[in-house]
Amino acid sequence: RDGATSVRIDAREIAWVGSAGNYIEYHLAGGIEHLIRGTLAAEEAKLQPFGILRVHRTRLVNMTRAAAIERKATGDFEVRLNTGDVVQGSRRYRSALERASAPATAADPVEEARPSA
Repeated sequence: RDGATSVRIDAREIAWVGSAGNYIEYHLAGGIEHLIRGTLAAEEAKLQPFGILRVHRTRLVNMTRAAAIERKATGDFEVRLNTGDVVQGSRRYRSALERASAPATAADPVEEARPSA
């Protein structure tokens, strides 16, 4: 709910999510924003299956919209999104980001034993 209006949000449209006290700010592609009462931890649990990860104590980012990740000398980083937004990340969440960004490695294929003729 955003005020008196019920809103259905497609997870693919989420650019990033921020905490604002007892509220959550959804920043969508196209510049649309919704303010919803709740906690970031609860939203993180719901959104994680859609590739939306915590990058800061107060921010989640849709990694499918990440165009670039710029690392800082301090260990912090910035995520540049394909929407033009730049979201600051904290070094505390950098390892989780790197695990999520790493390409999945396929297991070596196992050859089937062929019966001898």
